[in-house]
Amino acid sequence: MKIVIVNSSCKTSSTGKIAYGLYKKLTEAGNDCILAYGNNEEYPEEPRLIRITNQREIVFHNRISYMTGYEGRYSHRATQRLIAVLEEFKPDIVQLYNLHGFYLNSFELLQYLKKENIPTVYSMLDEYAYLGSCCYAFTCDKFRINCEGCQKELKQYPRSMWRRTGKQVNRLKKNIYDDFERLVFVGPEWVKNRALESSLLKDKKIKVVDEFIDTDGCFYPREAETLRRKLGIDENQIVILDVAPSHDERKGVKYFIELAGKIQDKNYVFINVGYSGDDMSGLPHNFIPVSFVADQNELAVYYSLADLFVCTSMADTMPNVCLDSLACGTPVAGFRITGVPYVAEEPLGRFVGPGNVEELEQIVLETKKKNMDTVERARSYALKRYSPEVYFDKMNEIYREMLRDGNGM
Repeated sequence: MKIVIVNSSCKTSSTGKIAYGLYKKLTEAGNDCILAYGNNEEYPEEPRLIRITNQREIVFHNRISYMTGYEGRYSHRATQRLIAVLEEFKPDIVQLYNLHGFYLNSFELLQYLKKENIPTVYSMLDEYAYLGSCCYAFTCDKFRINCEGCQKELKQYPRSMWRRTGKQVNRLKKNIYDDFERLVFVGPEWVKNRALESSLLKDKKIKVVDEFIDTDGCFYPREAETLRRKLGIDENQIVILDVAPSHDERKGVKYFIELAGKIQDKNYVFINVGYSGDDMSGLPHNFIPVSFVADQNELAVYYSLADLFVCTSMADTMPNVCLDSLACGTPVAGFRITGVPYVAEEPLGRFVGPGNVEELEQIVLETKKKNMDTVERARSYALKRYSPEVYFDKMNEIYREMLRDGNGM
């Protein structure tokens, strides 16, 4: 098959790793693939990775979106570059991931794909496909009725200077989705269930496919004693880990810090990878802040070191950090909100009410040093659900079914 993959990033961030991972698997299986993306650096050594925009265009798109409230309606030149690639390459399938991110006129692209009757798979890595202008609905339910009367704060992504345009963008999406016969949406179970409640996707074709991680080349149980000694952690101490940027309110690191402060038992130590704060004076004594770790192999050692991974995110479709942790042999816990509790079942996944630090504290206090049996069970679970092979087989079947049926399933 000839396949073009489109995403906001390539190789970096969870979505960039998913897009590039699929590109590699499809290519290795003998398919002819192109990955078109917006953010990140260019990769001249891999000519099939095509950056369609540049930083100046992204900044312009960002600024004008802030002034008008319409993210995703600019970057006309970048979109025309992508369309030129499509016209020359003539793909059998177009695979869409994140269309937002100030790099693309998503409406122009979707209109082109619809007009040309190109089979299109839209993977929902967040909720953007069925919301107005937001990426996550949080507790808002207005997506059920056309996002009318949006109450989201102007400072939240995508930021707006003076108004929210959810209702207007909802209408634009509806006009494109309607009669787009060869369009199929894909997402984890929680996303599918939410999408079917929305005014935009309640009658659309949606397939359940979990996200995937690199379970073989990167995220697998590692030797972690060197890291333990480097961090000054006693071999008898129980390590509780969170991997999330502390400045991102959605990721809820403040709850993780609060959790550390509640547990005075010296046998527990808390590590946050992604800490970006400047003032260390107010942190709990048992809290180890670690700045952003770009090296994924190094990150895998942190997951392997931990006895429990705690995800304090308040909105995620399928937090890849939880999948990474399971693949490295470490059980997870977190808040029962959005797609977080769908990542694992008990006893490998334990979840409490949103923001309920007291119940999280109880889970932590019940946590013991993990043994090889726990590592093997967590690892086995990750391989069965989140390996690239499982994801590739499901996506490959969707592609072939679309081409076989000729009408988008």
